[in-house]
Amino acid sequence: PSLAKIVGSAAFEITVGILVVVNAICIGIGASLENTEQEDDMEFLVTIDHFFVAIFLVEIILRLIASGWVWICDLPNFLDAALIIITGVMNQWMLKPLGIES
Repeated sequence: PSLAKIVGSAAFEITVGILVVVNAICIGIGASLENTEQEDDMEFLVTIDHFFVAIFLVEIILRLIASGWVWICDLPNFLDAALIIITGVMNQWMLKPLGIES
């Protein structure tokens, strides 16, 4: 099947939706562990966060390849991409390695 059919399929949308929910749960767990004695357990959650950033970045790239630049012109898609790029890619993979906390 073509990439457009895969990316547009219900299975792909459901999978991404489940990943969003699991990511939200992990973010909630991380927020509840901050500034506690269990903060040492945060390393696992940081690794999970990198995993989700990579997965969602791949999702955006696949959607762009399948639909072209028109995809990002739709406001919800633009906001989704901006969220991943700003809070994920820039924060996790650019600023934090430079020692800049956002």
